[in-house]
Amino acid sequence: RFHERNGSLPPLSCRPELINWAFDFLAEHVAPAIPIVVHLRRNTRDPHRNSALDVWRGFFSHFSPGGPYRFVIIGMKEEIVPEFRDFPHLLFSKDHDTSLEQDLALIQLSHLGLYQASGMMAFAWFCGRPSLTFGIDPAHVHFGHALPTGGSYDFLTNNQRLFWGASSSQDIVREFERLARDLSSEGWQNPEKRRVVEKALF
Repeated sequence: RFHERNGSLPPLSCRPELINWAFDFLAEHVAPAIPIVVHLRRNTRDPHRNSALDVWRGFFSHFSPGGPYRFVIIGMKEEIVPEFRDFPHLLFSKDHDTSLEQDLALIQLSHLGLYQASGMMAFAWFCGRPSLTFGIDPAHVHFGHALPTGGSYDFLTNNQRLFWGASSSQDIVREFERLARDLSSEGWQNPEKRRVVEKALF
């Protein structure tokens, strides 16, 4: 109903102190690189929805350390892929004991995010961040209704894109670079600013 009345999703945001934490975290660990959030799914629940690790290894191999991007891997600690630590341009949020809320704040401050079909992608949608979501299952139901194969939701923006079924490393590289070019052409910048946190008065 909100979308029908307003033409957009109701905006969600992390608390001000979390936004400020994410600013400091990215300034210390990512800057001056551009922060790209990635959620790789690797757990025992619904394993058919897990990320194809060989595909993502190929994706990360395409980029050079010292390049314009640094990839911030969010998710559960047990989902960390040990061999991916060999990529110096990857940063694992759980190495810094982040909470779920802190991971969401990193999504909100990212330039764009890459997601396996999971709950993390939804927060990117609701806070209006550019995103690529891979592995959409034609048999999967989101938000209470089935989505036609190859379709997208009418509440997503042009910079929030869905990809159905399996993708290759080359597919992900191509779509990432396409979205990055589109954002550059539009002059898109993350609109988030540091938040003023009011001190409690006693």
